[in-house]
Amino acid sequence: MDKEDYKKWLINNRAVKEYSANRYANAIDTISSEIRGYGLEQLNLYVISDTAIIDRILIHPEFQKKDTKGNRMYSTALKHFKTYMKQFNATNLDKKSQRNLNFGILEEEVSYGDEKAEYEEGKELLRLHKIRERDPQLIKEAKKRFKKIHGELICEACGINFEKVYGERGKDFIEGHHRKPVSEMKEGETTKVEDIGMLCSNCHRMIHRNPMISIEELKMSLKINWVGISCGD
Repeated sequence: MDKEDYKKWLINNRAVKEYSANRYANAIDTISSEIRGYGLEQLNLYVISDTAIIDRILIHPEFQKKDTKGNRMYSTALKHFKTYMKQFNATNLDKKSQRNLNFGILEEEVSYGDEKAEYEEGKELLRLHKIRERDPQLIKEAKKRFKKIHGELICEACGINFEKVYGERGKDFIEGHHRKPVSEMKEGETTKVEDIGMLCSNCHRMIHRNPMISIEELKMSLKINWVGISCGD
């Protein structure tokens, strides 16, 4: 999702004139910049996938005051955006399912009626995969930049520092996360160092579960962090 795509969607799917489409798209930017005032962590609405965040903003008293002064333009922009998000998520899910079919990947039905004590594993198989190219140097530079700014390598979601937990074995260990999925990039598109987030393996996997969410969304959903402090209530 991005601003230009949202504007095109408004024009093509909501019969909104270009002037109004620009206003609605700019309104999403404005709401993103003021989102802390609505009780949420700082995030860009164009990178989220959870429509519940839109609902939380719409019912917040401070937002409703702003919306009233703006003749309901902001709530209209958000409601359009919520529909746009749902269609975007559904389209991505369809594309993923089609890719699985193209590569012969089928979801297996799991039966629990015939349990076995032992399972044969270890057989060598040759698998062919179509992958998108990643630049390992980009992740190295992103780690250097993060450590220079924060003084340590920690997961941006749960806060774990692998060196503090695992000692020398965990020193400088962290995974680089593309905030914009590589699978959505066009050939020749570039990635900046600041576009790479730092995540532990668990949080990285959680973010990439369908539907994919942002680091900020995952952070808000955490029940406990690595200091042992509850993140809720």
